[in-house]
Amino acid sequence: MERIDLPPTPVLTLSSNWGVIRSPFLRLRDEPLQKAKITAHLRRGSVLEIISRTEAKETIGEETAYWYQVNYGGLRGWVFGAFLEVLDSKSEAERIDEVGKKTGVFGQASDLPSALVAAPNPFRTLAHLSAASVLPGTLVGIFDPLGRQVRILELHSPAAGPCTATWDGRDNRGRRVDAGIYIARLPAGASTRLVLLD
Repeated sequence: MERIDLPPTPVLTLSSNWGVIRSPFLRLRDEPLQKAKITAHLRRGSVLEIISRTEAKETIGEETAYWYQVNYGGLRGWVFGAFLEVLDSKSEAERIDEVGKKTGVFGQASDLPSALVAAPNPFRTLAHLSAASVLPGTLVGIFDPLGRQVRILELHSPAAGPCTATWDGRDNRGRRVDAGIYIARLPAGASTRLVLLD
C-alpha cells in the first residue's frame, strides 16, 4: 500500500478577500503554526491580500481564529486571523486604512504610545506585564521608588497580540525584593506602577 503524505493543515483557497491588521503588529510566519518561523512583522493598518485560509480555526491563548495565507507587497506568508479584519474588496480595505490614518485608529505601531499593563496588581508572587505596541525582545526595567534598577525583563511574543513578560518579585540576582511600590518602564517611556505585597 502506497503512503500518501497530507499537508499538516488543510487549506481552503479564497477569492478576492482582503484584510486590514487591527493589532499594533502581526507576525508573518512561513507556515500556519504558532511555532513556525517568523519572517516579518506587519504593522497596524497594513492592507493584505488574502490568498487562502486554514480549514479549521485554532485557539491560541484566549483567541480563536483561522490562519490566513497573505500577500503583502510580494511578501507571502501566514498570519493568525484573530487581529485581522477580513473584507470582501481591496477598495473597502483601503478605505478602512485611510479612515484609520485620519482618525488614529490604525496608526503605525511606532507612532502609537506603548501602553504597559500589569496584572494582577497588587500581586504576591507573579505580575504579568504586557505591551501592545512594541516588538518582541524589547526590555522592561523594574525600578524601586528611588529610581534604582531592580530587574530587567525581556518581552516575548505569542502568535498574536501584545508582547508579555512575567516578574516574580526578584532582582537580577534572584533575590526576593521587599514588599512595596515598584515601577516597570519601557525604553520609550511608558510605565506602570507595581505593588508587591508581603
